Amino acid sequence: MRILVVTNGDVDDLAYLEEQANVHDMIICVDGAVRHLRPIGITPSILAGDLDSISAEDLQWVEEHHIPLLRYETRKDYTDTELALLHAIEKGARHVTMTGAIGSRIDHTLGNIFLLKLLWNRQVEGTIESETVEMRIIGKEVNPSWRSGETVSFIPISNMVTGLTLLGFEYPLNRATIHLGSSRCISNVIASDCPVIRVEKGLLLAIRNKRKEQSLG
Repeated sequence: MRILVVTNGDVDDLAYLEEQANVHDMIICVDGAVRHLRPIGITPSILAGDLDSISAEDLQWVEEHHIPLLRYETRKDYTDTELALLHAIEKGARHVTMTGAIGSRIDHTLGNIFLLKLLWNRQVEGTIESETVEMRIIGKEVNPSWRSGETVSFIPISNMVTGLTLLGFEYPLNRATIHLGSSRCISNVIASDCPVIRVEKGLLLAIRNKRKEQSLG
């Protein structure tokens, strides 16, 4: 089962959100993220959250459409997004896409990014998607459907990544070792429509830029 988790960060392209909604089996909306779904008439399978960021108008829309509510206490140990992901796992998700997971709150953004590790630990494929960025964890061999010319960065999220091989990139690697904190694999460029990434040990966060971005250094 493919589950889309819509969170309350930035969603600049509602048409992209609608496309994502149409290719998933279930939609979990996290609290104030109703503001993204309501304008395009997408009713989620469930609304999850403590309702501290949803507007009165959006909540009324939820009630009018009889959307099931999974409500949490405001004082709790986990974010609404993490609890929504745990609910997705309980529902049998094999792939979870988070969208709206990036925003101006850097703490929430980083928290959401590292929730990909929660999905990895539960053997659930997870991605963070927007119209411009895709993020995923890589800890084995993968052959992603990325396009030549796109920029991809690989950031170690374990103390050390060993046996890193990159094929089909402008800067290839052959069984390299990359340590946590290294910038060696920032801003590589895909040189083939069939790139290959192999990791023998450790975990990488892959950040794919779907549009050409200016380098920050």
